[in-house]
Amino acid sequence: MALLTICSQIVTPMKPIFISLQTVAVMFIGLTLTYNKTTASLTILSYITLGAMGIPVFGEFSSGLRILFGPTAGYLAGFVIAVYIMTSLEDKIFTSNKWLNQVSLCLIGNIIIMSFGWMWLSKLLGPSGAFYGGVLPFIIPGIIKSVLINWTY
Repeated sequence: MALLTICSQIVTPMKPIFISLQTVAVMFIGLTLTYNKTTASLTILSYITLGAMGIPVFGEFSSGLRILFGPTAGYLAGFVIAVYIMTSLEDKIFTSNKWLNQVSLCLIGNIIIMSFGWMWLSKLLGPSGAFYGGVLPFIIPGIIKSVLINWTY
């Protein structure tokens, strides 16, 4: 959870959503806590709970319920689902290449996070605005992060 908090603070400011290394930490949790799907998901839920309680763990040292109902709420929900699905698929073999499997898991995780983020942001900006403001800018960084996390793992 400390890694998730630290990575949340490394941001590139954008509006309405900023780019951070938060998803790198989420992918790392999804790849390393594979022994128990519940533990991985509870790690993310604990992080969200701490932020909701006012501890500044979210991006730009933010916290509180306003974050859970603001533009980034869908991404936070997506973290929980992404980690659960990543840990569920970890033991499934896509190819004989472990590195490619892990990159694939991270890409799946990123797609889930972006999908949840888009769905929530669509309520605020409309589907098109949510796509152009909350998905499109994150596609290339998501691919890069998926590859880089697996070079370090």
